[in-house]
Formats: sequence, C-alpha cells, structure tokens
Amino acid sequence: AVTLCITMVGVMSLWVGLMQIAEKAGVIRAASERIRPIVRFLFPGVPEDHPASEYITTNMIANILGLGWAATPAGLRAMEELQKLNKEECKRLGVSKTRGPGIATNAMCNFLIINISSLQLIPVNMIAYRSQYGSV
Repeated sequence: AVTLCITMVGVMSLWVGLMQIAEKAGVIRAASERIRPIVRFLFPGVPEDHPASEYITTNMIANILGLGWAATPAGLRAMEELQKLNKEECKRLGVSKTRGPGIATNAMCNFLIINISSLQLIPVNMIAYRSQYGSV
C-alpha cells in the first residue's frame, strides 16, 4: 500500500506540475476558450467573467485529461466561488426558505454531477495502477 501511494504521489506530482506549466503557457486558457460555450450552456446562472467560470473550466479540462487529483483544487475553488455567487444573490433578492446561503444552487448541483461522472480521455490513475502492478 505504501509503495502504491508513493508511486501515485509521483505520478500525480508530475501531472499537477504539467498542469501548472500548461496554465502558465496559456494552454489552459486556450482550452478554456474552446469549452466556454459548453460551460455557459451548463451554467447559465454563472456570469461569464466571474472567477467561478474559470475554475469550472480548469476543473473540467483536468478531469477530461484524467487528472482527477489535479482537478480537485480548481473544483474546490469553483464551489467556493459558486457559494459566493449564491450569497450575493440571496442578499440581492432576500433569503427565502427554498433558497439560502446554506442550500446548493442548480449550478452547484450541476458542477457536482459533472465531477462525479468524470468523463476522461486519458485515465492517468488507471495507467499508474496498471504500471505499478506490471500490467502495462
């Protein structure tokens, strides 16, 4: 178990580092522009220029590339930003029983479902597991 954990930490460190390089090189931004229409369709209540939109696209790109662990920080930030949007909306409209700062919005639920389904083009974790056990 310890050997597997060490191997997985190494693999994920590599991919998280590559994601950081891709982000600084502008690759993430370019990919974000390509999937932005999908994000706008899936999250109509999130303003286009809001930070939540950027975190959502980063998370989706990392998940599509099979970098689930690398997607986690962006996913947490996206949920935090969606919660901020929820609180702002509650202040603007007035809190009700069906909508409040402690209740998940449609955008939050959609984001959670997308993360749970985790569409992947490159299953990095499975490749690492198979490599660890000598089946690749």
